[in-house]
Formats: sequence, C-alpha cells, structure tokens
Amino acid sequence: MVKLLHKLLVEFTQSRPNKSSDNALVEGKNGAIIRTHIGWGHIPAQHAERVPKFYTAHFNPYLNFHRPCGFATVTVNGRGKRQRIYKVGDYATPYEKLKSLARPADFLQPGLHWNQLDRFASALSATDCAQKMHRAKTALLRKVKLESPFPPRF
Repeated sequence: MVKLLHKLLVEFTQSRPNKSSDNALVEGKNGAIIRTHIGWGHIPAQHAERVPKFYTAHFNPYLNFHRPCGFATVTVNGRGKRQRIYKVGDYATPYEKLKSLARPADFLQPGLHWNQLDRFASALSATDCAQKMHRAKTALLRKVKLESPFPPRF
C-alpha cells in the first residue's frame, strides 16, 4: 500500500498562469488544511521525519479520497475580471474530480490503474478513514510532545 501512496504523489513544477505569486494560495491551504489538523506548535527536529510519514500514510489518503473540496467555476465579467463561483455541484473529492475529467487516464502515472485506485478509495468509508487519520494524528502529536526535550508552548 505504501508503494501505491508514493505513486499518488503529484509533482508541481510551475506556478499557476496569470498569477504573480502563488504564495498566498500555498499559505491559505497551509492554514486551512495543514494547520487546522496539526496545529501551530513547534515540532522538534528529532521528530521531523515522523510528520511526512503521517502525511503519506494517513493524511493524504483522507484528503484525496474522502474529504470533499470546492472546485470553482471561473467566469469573466465585462471588465475582464475573473470571478470564481462555487456551485453546489462543484464540490467533490480530488479523486472524484480527477475521474470526472475528459481524459483522466492521461493524468495517471505509468503503472497505476483505475481499479487499484477504486479499491483503495472504497477500502474505507469517509468516516472510518477520518477516524483512522485522527487516531494516527493523536498518537503522533502525543509522541512528539512526550518525547520532546522542551516543554510544549500553548
């Protein structure tokens, strides 16, 4: 299963077109998703390798297969300004959105097949996956705080 998760990772090489800086988008996602779950506290260096393992094994599958997010419909008004509208039908998980594209197989990495992804997505319900992720997150944060040589700051 870990090999499958490593295949699911996406590499981004460019920023979005017509945007001077993607930093605001990155920080918005960081605050809205990552910091909401992990928190703002300091994670000592000796625990740094545990965090990406948690993301790969628990957090990314939850986000990609079970957590719906909004995909905006972009319209251009008369003055040329782009407006993003989030309609009710624009909410889906990233996996559902990938499958809804015109030619989704073009975006799969070599050696990865839809039946593998479908089995992985249906292995757990959204609630079960969220509970599993929450248990792993709680264990990670307890371990980080209990083993840390510095007292936690609140």
